[in-house]
Amino acid sequence: MCDLVMPLSVSVRDIQTLILSYHPVIVIETLEEERVHTLLQQATQDMSTPLFEWSIAQGLIRSPGTFDAPWVNEYAPPGTLKPAAIGNTAAPVAVLKHVQDMTIKALFWLKDFGKHFEDAETARHFREAAQLFRKNALLSSSQEIISSCPEKSSMTPFSTT
Repeated sequence: MCDLVMPLSVSVRDIQTLILSYHPVIVIETLEEERVHTLLQQATQDMSTPLFEWSIAQGLIRSPGTFDAPWVNEYAPPGTLKPAAIGNTAAPVAVLKHVQDMTIKALFWLKDFGKHFEDAETARHFREAAQLFRKNALLSSSQEIISSCPEKSSMTPFSTT
């Protein structure tokens, strides 16, 4: 059996539709992080919307090569120019507090965030962020499994394949 892969242009339009429909949380279950990165970069570039990325290893950064952060040194060896984290945002609760305080409308890609919902404080802050983002922005989460998320009812699933 052959799996059909959705063209990137269709995926971009689909994710843009979800963003413009004010879904506070979009869950992307995938192991293809590079594909998600390309998808989100294209979608936010077309919409003139900044893209921020978060991981527990790097904290919150403005995604290089996207709207309002266009410069990327394509000649630098991989890993040499690592973007600097915004503030002290490596901890899950810290990034959620920071995102809630930001006044810019943007897409926030939280990588592998599902495993942090086991912590009650993180789960509560995520719930409050999702409620806030229903009105003015979007919080995007990407991980393999998100079964323990406290805001399942407001999540919109999205498939990259």
